[in-house]
Amino acid sequence: MSRAPFVAVRTDIRKEERVAFIADHAGYNEYEALGRLTSLWCWCTDRGLEDAPDDCPGYAVPDAVVRRFLGPRGVEAILGDGCDELAMGQRRPDGLIYLRGTGDTVDRLRSLRTSSRAGGLAQAANGKRGAKGRFVAADTDDQPCTTSREPAASSEIPDPRSQIPDPVDQDLSPARARAPQAVQPGDPARARRQALRAELWRELGAARSAVGAELKVEHRPLGVQDPGERALAMLLVGAGEALDATAADVRHAIAIAAAEARRDRSLQWLTGVIFDERNFRRLAATTLEDARRPRPAKPGEPARMPPRRADPPPPVVVVSAADRADAAAVLAEARAKLLGARAEGA
Repeated sequence: MSRAPFVAVRTDIRKEERVAFIADHAGYNEYEALGRLTSLWCWCTDRGLEDAPDDCPGYAVPDAVVRRFLGPRGVEAILGDGCDELAMGQRRPDGLIYLRGTGDTVDRLRSLRTSSRAGGLAQAANGKRGAKGRFVAADTDDQPCTTSREPAASSEIPDPRSQIPDPVDQDLSPARARAPQAVQPGDPARARRQALRAELWRELGAARSAVGAELKVEHRPLGVQDPGERALAMLLVGAGEALDATAADVRHAIAIAAAEARRDRSLQWLTGVIFDERNFRRLAATTLEDARRPRPAKPGEPARMPPRRADPPPPVVVVSAADRADAAAVLAEARAKLLGARAEGA
């Protein structure tokens, strides 16, 4: 029995301000907003790639579909009512609404489709089976081949062995869903995105370790299946110059987060959370000078004082025995004079 496609929902979506905005704008509570959004995502996933245009990283649906699941004011709510920071959708030039956050699901389905297509081409390019069940390259004398000849397999045919598991037999646990999939042959753009994601994730871990050693703060290294790595993968879309520009923005965000960690003397935010959409936009718009400037105190909060530096210990004075004897003689002479003066005065 085959399993239905699944939609991975992050647990921190309950804290997402955009969900609360949709609920307020469309006229229902946050729990209903979560249910309606999940129903919309599941509807798109059940249809496979029918609602995923080739020039879109995720799903793109008409206004009528959004209104069907989110209500009469669903279109304005999912578009943030003109505010991009509160929008869970984006209007495309063709009029469709791109559903943000569906890129991972579409990318996985496209990889499965590419794998199936490569397997079919390779199977068609293999030799023909004779009447006795043998693979033959030409017609045999005892039993002529009744099928038409097919061109021989060339070196350009992709590897017929799919490196992506069959969706019927694959493990759908959350740990397996977060595991990176193998890159299919003939997809250099995706291979470069995965290599760049691993490189940038290592740079973030190196920055965290360097700042932690500098501040002498105990910290845990970044995990290989951290949710922030998934957020980083969602940022690295496109190819060519667009991908290079995004990578430069990611490195700038890492540098800003490291500077703020040094300023606040804390590694709390130097994690994968910086790749969340809102945090990433803030870091990308921040300069190093602003990141190093002391954070202003909140109303009612005492001003933050810079950390005090430990005073150096006083130097050790070594007194020789001769100096001690001279000092004792001077002290005795002064005491004798003082006692003599008191005796004369009495």
